[in-house]
Amino acid sequence: MTENAILYIAQHAIKLILTIASPMVAVGVSIALTVSVFQSATSIQEQSLSYIPKMFGIMMFLLFSGNRIYNLITTYAFWLFDNIPMIINGTLRF
Repeated sequence: MTENAILYIAQHAIKLILTIASPMVAVGVSIALTVSVFQSATSIQEQSLSYIPKMFGIMMFLLFSGNRIYNLITTYAFWLFDNIPMIINGTLRF
């Protein structure tokens, strides 16, 4: 296993993680910002008010994009498992 193969696999794993996680973080941040503006405008200081909309928004995001996330993860996993012999022998072509 060469250093290039390790770096190639790690680079694609990090790209996959960022591709999957960044939309969920963006949904959570946008909902949190909206709820905080609403709380500031109405002077409501309820702490649990911010968690419920974020949970609901992220669950809805996962409901609608779960299939895409599943396809991304399985495609990467199948590629990784199919190329294990080439990775070990050092014959993996980038």
